[in-house]
Amino acid sequence: MSNNPKRKPLLSLVVYVAMAIALAFLLIDRHPPTLSIGGIAPIDARVALISGTKTTIRRLLARPMVINFWAGFCPACLKEMPSLSKLATKYRTKMTFLGVSLGTNIEEITSIKKRFLLDYEFALVTDEVIDAWQARVLPTTYIIDRQGRVVWAKAGMSSEEELERGIALVLDR
Repeated sequence: MSNNPKRKPLLSLVVYVAMAIALAFLLIDRHPPTLSIGGIAPIDARVALISGTKTTIRRLLARPMVINFWAGFCPACLKEMPSLSKLATKYRTKMTFLGVSLGTNIEEITSIKKRFLLDYEFALVTDEVIDAWQARVLPTTYIIDRQGRVVWAKAGMSSEEELERGIALVLDR
């Protein structure tokens, strides 16, 4: 075996990278990033509507619902807002849309609503609600039926086409 001085740093780097990957694999939560399809969502979670009313998601479930967890500091969240706006308008009589934000103040939400012409309800929530809904990846979007059953879910940015397919799942029931 040669004593090549260039190999030792490279070998050390490879060993460190392999150890980091193994450690990350062991530490990362390997559960699905969203609630299970077909399961009941935590609809008794308390939310504070930006109008000032405190309520539960259950009380807002007069129709099937699209629930979008987002934050103003999240570029992907803002990028999907035009699709949500368009679909909220299209399905206004058939679906309820709720934008749920953590870490965004009411003034910023109002500004974003105006910027993207969003005409649906928005709420602020606590970390406990985010944890209950397994919405640590932003954006996370759920489509639930009137009983609170999860029909469709996605952690990460959703395209308009994906959202349409999810909405079709709940409306075709």
